Amino acid sequence: MKLSPLQLVRYLMPEVSCAANANHDPKRPADLSDESFKAESRIHALESKNPEKYTSWSVELDLSQMPDVKANIPYQFSFKLVGLFQCNAQPGNVSQEVFVRTNGSSILYGIARETLRSLTAVGPWGAVLLPTVSFYSEEASLPEQVPSKKLKSRKSDK
Repeated sequence: MKLSPLQLVRYLMPEVSCAANANHDPKRPADLSDESFKAESRIHALESKNPEKYTSWSVELDLSQMPDVKANIPYQFSFKLVGLFQCNAQPGNVSQEVFVRTNGSSILYGIARETLRSLTAVGPWGAVLLPTVSFYSEEASLPEQVPSKKLKSRKSDK
């Protein structure tokens, strides 16, 4: 086993919302669609305390399932996660920004996926397991390293 060059230092969930749909009909198929499910991530390069050893990053992930009010869905949910990461090496043949965005967003998505499964498992319509998604995108214009008080944002959609 080898540790990843990207390490999660801390994560926060400043927003968590999950509500059962009282009008859901479990005998009918759920009206889930790609249009109503959103997974958006943003990364910010932060000022590193030790730039010779690692770079510091903030990754924000917004997830939501907010379909039309008449849709037959078991739950509506919305999550916002913020992860603080350190990257201690130039990873392979991709830019550090692409590596952090792809892997940092995936780590936070896994946390949100399990949180939603756990919340809905005790709900009236049973557990919901989010689909697997990829945050990989070759788009890479590296943001400047900035102090943590002044963040520059890069946006990536599902």
